[in-house]
Amino acid sequence: MRAIDPNEASRLVVVSGIPAGSGGTGRFVEHLKERMTGLVGNRVTLISRPERPARWQIQLWLRDKAYRHAAKEVLLYVLLWSRFWFSLCHVWPKRNQVLILLHPQNLGYRLALRLIESRARPSLIYLL
Repeated sequence: MRAIDPNEASRLVVVSGIPAGSGGTGRFVEHLKERMTGLVGNRVTLISRPERPARWQIQLWLRDKAYRHAAKEVLLYVLLWSRFWFSLCHVWPKRNQVLILLHPQNLGYRLALRLIESRARPSLIYLL
């Protein structure tokens, strides 16, 4: 892997529609996060959309009257979703940052299009 110019790295934002995890794209995002941290530290921003809780699991907990588990899962999702939007809103006004979109179809058409249009520089899109 080629060395990344520190000035260019500070202007790089990676937004992923798939969270880091054990699956194919999730594993790629996890590897990318570890590799970027090792190469350039915290100068590259990686934002991932949170994974939705399994609806069937929440319904099962509600049926078994395990309300605490269901509430905990929903609250965790709301917190992760809030952090995702906060991170996006923090990046949005910085027009000169290079944007890399991974799995934009999971972000949603409108959000991906607004992110691309908000950039002054060309964006990179990877459909995985």
